[in-house]
Amino acid sequence: MLADGGHYERAPAYHCQVLADLDDVVRLLAASGAAVPDDLPAAIARMRDWLRTVLGPDGEVPLLNDGYPVPADAVDHLLPGDREPVSGRLVSTGTTSARTTSAGTTGVGTGSRLLADSGLAVLRAGGFHLVADVGPACPDTLPAHAHADTLAFLLWYDGVPLIVDTATSTYDPGAVRDHERSSAAHASLVVDGTDSTEVWGAFRAGRRARAAITRMALDGDTAVLTASHDGYRRLPGRPSHERTFTVRPERVTLTDRVTRTAPATEREAGQRGHRVEILFPLTHTATATVDGLDTVRISGSGSGSGEIVLRVRNDPAAAVTGRWELRPTHRALGWQDTVPALTAAYVVDHELPVEIHTDIEIGRPADARPQPPARPTAADQPDAPNQPGISGQPDVSGRSGAPNRSEAPGRPEAAGRPEAAGRPEAAGRPEAAGRPEAAGRPEAPGQAGAKRVERT
Repeated sequence: MLADGGHYERAPAYHCQVLADLDDVVRLLAASGAAVPDDLPAAIARMRDWLRTVLGPDGEVPLLNDGYPVPADAVDHLLPGDREPVSGRLVSTGTTSARTTSAGTTGVGTGSRLLADSGLAVLRAGGFHLVADVGPACPDTLPAHAHADTLAFLLWYDGVPLIVDTATSTYDPGAVRDHERSSAAHASLVVDGTDSTEVWGAFRAGRRARAAITRMALDGDTAVLTASHDGYRRLPGRPSHERTFTVRPERVTLTDRVTRTAPATEREAGQRGHRVEILFPLTHTATATVDGLDTVRISGSGSGSGEIVLRVRNDPAAAVTGRWELRPTHRALGWQDTVPALTAAYVVDHELPVEIHTDIEIGRPADARPQPPARPTAADQPDAPNQPGISGQPDVSGRSGAPNRSEAPGRPEAAGRPEAAGRPEAAGRPEAAGRPEAAGRPEAPGQAGAKRVERT
């Protein structure tokens, strides 16, 4: 366990499984009359506090890195007494979770928190709730469940998801597994079509993004977080990516800066331009249209939520222009269960440095409130990847029905998802031969001196 209470694999679904296992151990010891070590209840309390912090305002466990949808009744078991039904939904009532007003929105400026050891930050203002992944992709010796998602984020408004993660539908090696772990499957920034962390095979990772948290602060009703990573250092000019999240009651603003950190070599002299793509995976119910050069309009994310606007603002003096694209892809709803969806991508072809500002705003009738879709229960989840009747997995290369292999056998867990039993090389695994910097990278440091921010 990390110092902030998170499980060291940094995958919230696995955190839930380990928390359930520890809870079972304590109950078994107590039932048998054996002594319960003092550090076990203390560890459980810290893990529960961590889960309260990262839980989405819709009651969902964020599907960051590998994971499986955790049913509502499993979360209720892990957080006893913390949640109450609201309009058919479950919301957290813990002190570190979203505080719900009579209008159902997150209290202005409340609950923003940095989990520096896990590399997760929660930013809240008005109806916006943002979870940012600003830490290491994985432990140095255990890359099995890593995704190339450094500086990616999830976003809700009034409890309804707007920007999501593609999530995980399979552990089978192949095109689907590769895509779901890639930077392109997350709300991240991609340089020259490469991944910020080199994920390969079903459970491997080579050179990894090294993240640094620069600043997190609250200023009135505004929450600001800045972090960076060097995952593209293998490209010409060793590009570095810095992202600032600014969350206000009226909008969320992303400021992305991609800069060179080394001069071009003689071999790279003719390759000074780079392609920069900023990606926004939308919910599977959303539809979108491109409106001019700088705007995408999105509808259908939640009944009554109206229109979501993505708008780019570039500095005219920098002469950086780009274009919006709407890319068909998929979202994973569960194991071997995917649906078609769109990803909005803003694409810039330019020499570095590049700086891009993107606003995310809500336009909806004042009397209309979004209604989140129904959450799955344990009965809705397959007990095993091989359960009959689960539809075939769409292959992003155009092949459907990817074969279901045995890396994730079907022991149902308290968290309601298959565990990857027998995961290869769970400790001390060899990294990719010939890939430098595959191990020994530093953890993301916390920001010293941040103003008025809870830090665990």
